Amino acid sequence: MWRVYVLWIVMVLLLLAGVGKAQAAPFTPELEADYAAALAWWGVSSPPLCSSVTEELLPTDPLPTSGEGAGARATQPGVIQPCQIMAFEDSIKPGCWEEMEIRHEVGHLLGYGHSEDPASIMNKDWSFVLWCPGDVEAAEATASAEARKERKTAWATWRTMRSECQRAAGPYRPKCWTKLRALATFIRG
Repeated sequence: MWRVYVLWIVMVLLLLAGVGKAQAAPFTPELEADYAAALAWWGVSSPPLCSSVTEELLPTDPLPTSGEGAGARATQPGVIQPCQIMAFEDSIKPGCWEEMEIRHEVGHLLGYGHSEDPASIMNKDWSFVLWCPGDVEAAEATASAEARKERKTAWATWRTMRSECQRAAGPYRPKCWTKLRALATFIRG
């Protein structure tokens, strides 16, 4: 029985010491560039309320309170103190999304809270469409290309089916043509 208590005490001490905690890595060069660009966008060289800023890249968000799909988090200082900005590998998306996540978090480092203005980068649910229109256009172009490819494949299936219907005989032939017309209607949308 005493072994259970010893094991429990050792586990508590390890947890308090931080062993088993996800190891943070330094920001990647891309995140460093995003951080520098965000500071420039806000018009500062460093957050004035932070005595220092620790930049960490974590595998996942250790606190589920950051919000659904949050890719980063930062402290919001009230007085001069050490600050922290974190990005989460499993949630942050590259490109414009990453840049805007870091810009939003630098706003917190500067002391700004969440805004109710839907056009503000400090809105808790900042608008991807508003802040990353190029990425939206690229995603739409990719989706459109995929839809054209699927339609082309569907028409190839229709042509194969039409050949089968032309060769069909007996009671199956009218059913085949009915299915073929339904497929054509579906493909046309």
